[in-house]
Parts: sequence; structure tokens; C-alpha cells
Amino acid sequence: MKAHQTYNVLLITLLIVINSCTKEFSPEMDLVDKPVVYAILNHRDSKHYIRVSRSFVQAITGETITAPVYDPDSLEVFLEVYRFNQRVGHTVAMTPELLDKDTGLFDDKSQLIYWTELDLVGDSECRLTILNRQTGESLSSYCNLFSLQGFRPMLMSNLTRLVFNSLPNVFFYEVNCLFHYVEVSDTDTVFQSVSYPIGTVINGTKEEDQEMSISLERPDWWDFIERHIPVKANVSRYALERPLEFKLLVGDQYLFDYRRSFSGYETVIHTGQSFCNIQGGFGIFSAYDETTLFHQAMLPDWYDKLAVHPQTQALNFANYPWQ
Repeated sequence: MKAHQTYNVLLITLLIVINSCTKEFSPEMDLVDKPVVYAILNHRDSKHYIRVSRSFVQAITGETITAPVYDPDSLEVFLEVYRFNQRVGHTVAMTPELLDKDTGLFDDKSQLIYWTELDLVGDSECRLTILNRQTGESLSSYCNLFSLQGFRPMLMSNLTRLVFNSLPNVFFYEVNCLFHYVEVSDTDTVFQSVSYPIGTVINGTKEEDQEMSISLERPDWWDFIERHIPVKANVSRYALERPLEFKLLVGDQYLFDYRRSFSGYETVIHTGQSFCNIQGGFGIFSAYDETTLFHQAMLPDWYDKLAVHPQTQALNFANYPWQ
């Protein structure tokens, strides 16, 4: 799995936490069996995963109740890729695999993952179909596969703003700054990073060639570093020579709403709520892309500030970069 699939793992963890908050299954209730699907695709990945879990919806109250996973032989999961309304390649049947869960995250002892190795095509559409052999029911969804290849935003000369023209079908553009540093102890040298959210801009129409911009200023930089890097008495730290990496992430409205439900803007909601885009079930089937915009060195006096600033002096940063 490529490095950027880490993003998928983090989002899968979020969905898992949601499922753990639902009630235990009770056979005495009037229930409707509904699948819960989770997939965030990236066309750059060579291997793709779809998690299918199971829920029972209480017919009267609408509450979702977690249940043991499906028998892998009871479902068939298919992917198709379309470009300009024409299918690209053949329909792909995904392979089921039962994986052991992490302790305490599911009611059941395993999770059901479907996977395939497939070269997806950027700037196209991916369609999902899941057939339940036991009930004869099916569910479906689709998402746009975004590609930032060839995307060339303009950086203002004073490094305060990113200006660009929008891409087709992309709903949100999010810039994050990764601060890279090194921790050195008597026994180990570890390269670390923390991600600082710069800003997000939304294109509600999802039309292309709309002029947009994102501010790159970081007014609470020192407060962020203090809150996100723990104090370690026996560790010396060094910022890299070019420690600031600016990355752009784009996605659709479903992915935006899904992630936003965990950000503190709204109460955490379950998979049957607003971000669901699964016809016949619950969950999310979406896509994203990300790219590094540029790397930047800190100003020379920033190394001194890391070492002596009231909010960072306890972090043991040297006043010069890692050599």
C-alpha cells in the first residue's frame, strides 16, 4: 500500500468509532437488515479497499444497531470505471477477506474487507454495486475520481496566498502545512511530522475554471506547535532545513460532510445521516486526491524562536536545522 493510503486508514478508524457507539443487537425488535459501506478511493493507489459491515435498522425508531459481519460468500462486490459515459475496461469483482479487528472497536470479532488491484483512471467516475445473494437485494453508489495531475496553482510572491482555477466536480480544496522535525535520544533517531490546517475553500457549484484562493498565513503557529508536540525531557529536537511541506487535498461534498462531522462543527452522527451516499444501505463511497505544493525553509531566526519561544522552549529544539 502506498504512503498516501494512510489517509484511508485514518478515515476507516473514524467509521469504526461510529459503529462502536451503536446499541447491541436484540432479536426481539422489528429490524431491517442494512449493509454499511465504507470506501475512500484514490486513483494513484494500486490496491483498493471497501469495508462492508452490517447493521439492523429498528423499523419504528430508525435506530441503527450493529450486528455480526456478513458471511463473505453471501455478498458480491463489483467496481466499474466510466470515462465520458463509456466504461473503461471490464467489470471488476472484488475479493472478500475477513480481518481480525482491533480490540474494542467492533461488536463482532472480525471485519469484512473487499479488495482489488486495479489501475484507476483519474478524472473519471467509479461505480459500486453490491449484491446480496441471500436476500436478492442490491445497493449501489458512484463517485468521481479526482486527479491533481497537471494542477498548477500560483503562489503569491510574499507566500501569503495560493491562487488557482477550480477543477471539475471538486467540492473542497484543503491546504495543510506539515512541520517535519527529528527527535534524537540516547538510543534512537526518529523523524516526526505534525500537520497544521491552513485553510479550506469550497466550490459549491463544482464547476471548473472558477478563480479561487486560500490564505497561507499561520497566526497561531506557536500555539499549535506547543499543543501538538509533547514535552520529552530526554529528547533533543531539530527542525529540518526545509521543514515546511504544504499539501493540497481535494474531494467531493460527501467526503467533506463526513470529515466535518468529526471536527467539532457538528455532533457526531452515524452512517445513516447526511453524508450517506449509498443507495439501499448506509455509509460513504467517495474519492480524494492530494499533492505536495511546495517545501519551504523557515526564516533563519525561526530556529532561534523554536529554541527560546515561551511556548516551545520546553520542547528542546536546537537553534539550527538538522544536519
